[in-house]
Amino acid sequence: MAAAAIDVSFVAKHLNLPEPTINSVATEPTVDLVKIVLDAIAAKALEFDTLAQQKSDLEIELEGAVRGSEARCEQFKATANKALKDVEEIRQKLQTEGTRVSLPRRPLIQTIVDVGVLWTPRLTWRIRKLTAILGK
Repeated sequence: MAAAAIDVSFVAKHLNLPEPTINSVATEPTVDLVKIVLDAIAAKALEFDTLAQQKSDLEIELEGAVRGSEARCEQFKATANKALKDVEEIRQKLQTEGTRVSLPRRPLIQTIVDVGVLWTPRLTWRIRKLTAILGK
């Protein structure tokens, strides 16, 4: 036989078998040794099939995630484009009408409260500082 052509240590490590067992199968095979090697090969084949199935499942899941992300990205892009178009239309209307929209002046604190900002001591300090700067 061509026993010298195989890397016995590699095969032994791959099949989780002792090297003397692989050497014996290569030089003087017995029914028991061949059965041990075939069982180890079957176990590795089953492990390979399981990993291949898991890989396939993960590839399908990844493809779905990518497609979903791309769809959401396109949706966000469309929303942003629509908003830009709306802003441009409003600008055009303002230019053609020649008027400025004036919002009613309200105290800064009331505006922030209406918006629903979380009230913190740091926010109070900033509001007081801005109010002092703006003189309102």
